[in-house]
Amino acid sequence: MTSKTKMETINIILAGVGGQGSITSGQIAARAALLAGKGVVMSEVHGMAQRGGSVMSTVRYGSAQSPVVSLGEADFLLGFEKLEALRYSPYLRPNGIAIVSNQQIIPTIEALKKISYPTDIENRLAASTGLTIIVPALEIAETIGNPRLVGTVILGVFSAFLTIPATDWAQALGEIVPAKTISLNLQAFETGADFSRGWQLANNYQRTAQADVTATPSADSSFFESA
Repeated sequence: MTSKTKMETINIILAGVGGQGSITSGQIAARAALLAGKGVVMSEVHGMAQRGGSVMSTVRYGSAQSPVVSLGEADFLLGFEKLEALRYSPYLRPNGIAIVSNQQIIPTIEALKKISYPTDIENRLAASTGLTIIVPALEIAETIGNPRLVGTVILGVFSAFLTIPATDWAQALGEIVPAKTISLNLQAFETGADFSRGWQLANNYQRTAQADVTATPSADSSFFESA
C-alpha cells in the first residue's frame, strides 16, 4: 500500500501475537493516513500470524518508498502484547514512544521451550524507550463487550499523538472492520483516545510546533499538520 505524497517520514512498528488483530490495526492506521492525504507505505506481515506466534508489521507515513524500518528508527511502537513489545523495542529510536497493552500471552515458541514469562517487562520497556504508556487495553475491550477490540483501543491511544482527523480514523475503521462490529470498534477507538488524552494531561505531556518525538513533557506529537 503506497502513496507518493511528499512529507516527513514517521515510522511505526506494530507487534503482537497472531490472532490479536495487529494486522488489521496496521491496515486501519495506513488507511486513515491515506484518507488524510498523507503518503503511506505498509509492510507485509512477518511472523506466524495464524499460529499464535510473534507477528510484526510496519507502517510508514510520509515520503518513504520502502516499508523497511531499521533498528533504532521507529518513532512509535504499538505493542498489542507486553512480551512482543519488549521483543521489538530495539526498533525504537532513543526518544521513541511505546504504546503497549498490558495483556500477557505466552507465544507459541516460548511455550514450547518452557521459558518463564518475564515479570519485569514494564520496567525494561521504561528503561529502553523514550516514553512508555502501558494501556489496560484488554480490560477496556472487555468492558465495551468484546476482548478482540484490544487493537482498536491501542489505535485510539496512538491517534491522540497525531493530528489525523477523527473523521478519517472513523472512515478507515468503517471500511475495514466487519460491518456488524463498527459501532463497538468506534467506541473502543474513542475510549482509547480518551485514555490517551487523560494520560497526556496527567503527565503534563504537551505538543509543540516542532516535528519531533522526545521523552520530555514538551515532546511534540504534531506530525500531521494540514498539507
